[in-house]
Amino acid sequence: MIKAVILCLCLATAFALSTDSKDTRVAGGVNALAGEYPYIVSIQRTFLFVTSHICGGSILNPFHVITAAQCFFSQTSGRFRVQAGKLTLNQFEATEQTVNVLMTSIHPNYTGQALSPYDVAIVRLQSPFGFNEFIQPIVLPILNTVPAGIVRFAGWGSTSLGLLPSTPSSLQQVRVAIFPNQECQLMMGGFLPITSANVCLGPMTGGIGACSGDAGGPVVQVVNNQNVLVGIIAWHTTPCGVAGVPSVATNVAGLNEWILENSKMKLLGLLVCLVAAVAAAPHKDYIELARGGRVVGGINALPNEFPSIVSVQRLILTLSAHICGGTIINQRFVLTAAHCITESPENARFAIWAGSHDITVAEANRQNINVEETIVHPEYLGGVNPSDVGLMRLQSYLNFNAFVQAATLQPGGSHAQPGPATLAGWGSTSTTTVPSMPAILQKVVKPIIDYDTCTEANGGPGNSPLGPTNVCTGPLTGGVSACSGDSGGPLFVIANGVQTQVGIVSWGWMPCGSVGRPSVYVGISHYRDWIDTNSA
Repeated sequence: MIKAVILCLCLATAFALSTDSKDTRVAGGVNALAGEYPYIVSIQRTFLFVTSHICGGSILNPFHVITAAQCFFSQTSGRFRVQAGKLTLNQFEATEQTVNVLMTSIHPNYTGQALSPYDVAIVRLQSPFGFNEFIQPIVLPILNTVPAGIVRFAGWGSTSLGLLPSTPSSLQQVRVAIFPNQECQLMMGGFLPITSANVCLGPMTGGIGACSGDAGGPVVQVVNNQNVLVGIIAWHTTPCGVAGVPSVATNVAGLNEWILENSKMKLLGLLVCLVAAVAAAPHKDYIELARGGRVVGGINALPNEFPSIVSVQRLILTLSAHICGGTIINQRFVLTAAHCITESPENARFAIWAGSHDITVAEANRQNINVEETIVHPEYLGGVNPSDVGLMRLQSYLNFNAFVQAATLQPGGSHAQPGPATLAGWGSTSTTTVPSMPAILQKVVKPIIDYDTCTEANGGPGNSPLGPTNVCTGPLTGGVSACSGDSGGPLFVIANGVQTQVGIVSWGWMPCGSVGRPSVYVGISHYRDWIDTNSA
C-alpha cells in the first residue's frame, strides 16, 4: 500500500490562492484564532506579476525566519517576501507586516532528497519585524533533546485528502502525537529511512496530516509556558493524510548550533521599528511585562526630567506605535536618526509625542502633533552610516511649557570628550534578541569612550563602520547600552543643570548590552550647520 502512495515534498503547487475553501481544513485540522500562532509566517514568491504562498516558517528574531531548505532549494527565479501577523492570507489585515527577503542560508549538507536530515534554511529579512501581540519569536529547544508527546502544527497548506490541492484562506492547526522513530520506521516499511534527525507525526488512522504548502512550518510543543520549536514540517504523502503513513518533520534540536550561528543579529543598523504596529493603547498584559525593565541597565526617568525628548510614533491605520526617539529643536522641528525615516515604508505617516513620560497612557501634559515633512541628510546612504541624521517638520507648533522644551545642542566645531553622559529613551530593556519595551521613559549614565577604543571594539581600523563624526559610549563590560526603539533619541552631557545634546542614537550590537560592544551615536557638533539651516 505504501509503495502505491505518491511521495512529494510539501511545496505549494499553485500560484493563486483559492477563495472558495474557507470551510476546509492542514488536512484534518481546524481554523486557528487571531494571534494564536504569533511566530508563524507565510513565505511567498512573486513570479511575473503573481504572488503566492509557498511555505510556512517561524520567526527567530526580528531579522531572521527559519523554514525548510526545500522551500528555496529548487527555486531558480522569482522574488520572495515574508508576511507575519497573518490569519487570513487573501485579505489585508491590520496586524500584518510584510518584509522582503534579503538572502537565504540553506544548510550546506542539504541535498534535496526526501527526509534529508538537514532540511533547514534561515531567511534574512531586509528590515526587521516589529514585535507585538500578534508577532513574536519562537523558542528553540535544548540541544539534542529527543522530542516526545503531543505537539501542534499550523499552516496554510492544502486541506485536500485527494490528489487536487485545496488551499485554505484561514490559518489551519492540528494537534498530533510524536511517534518514536523506530515505530515510525516500521510503519514506513523501510521505504524511506527515518533517523534521529526526523520527527514523525501521527495519528496513523488517516485523515490528518501535513500537506502541500505546509513545508517549513512550525511543529510546536509548550514547555514551561513557552512555545518551543521541536520540528519543521518537511515531508508528507499525496494524497495527504493517508492512513498508516506519518507526516515527517526535521528535528530542530540537532541543528541548534547551525541555526544560532546563521541567525545572529550582528551589526544592528536599526535600533528602530522593532515595535511597529503596537496600538497606541497596547494590551495591558503586554505592557505589564515590560514595566519593570530599563534603556538596558537604566532606571525610570522622573516626569519632566527630559523636556526636550519626544516619542516618534508611526501611524498605521488607526494604530500608533513608538518606533524611535527624537529631540525638539524648536517649536516646529524635531531631530532624529535618518534611519527612523528611511526604514519605514515610503508612504509612512509619523507623529511625535512631546511631554510624555508613560507612553501607554494619555497623559495631560502630552502634545501629539503629526509630522508634515521629513528631511534626511543627503550623505546618509542607509544602514550603518555616520550621517544618520534626520529632521521632522511638524504640522503645527509645539506649545513650550515646563514639560515641553527645545534641546540645547552642542556647538559646531567641538567634539564630545570622554566622560559621563546620559542616555534617555523608551527603547527595549532586554539583553536578549527578544525586545522588552518599557512604558516609562528610561535613563542611564554611560561613559563616552574615545574614538580609537570604539574602533577597536567594532572590528579595528579598516573593518569598523565608524566615521570620525560618530560618538561612542561604553561601558565595554556589558549590561548597559542603547537598544531597539532608542534610535534617534538623545545623548546628553549634563553640567550646571544644562542638558547639552552631544549625540543621536544611531546603531549598536545585538543582543543589547553585549560585553565589548559600544553604543554608537551621530555627533551633533559635526552636523550643526546642516541642522540649523534645515530647521530654520
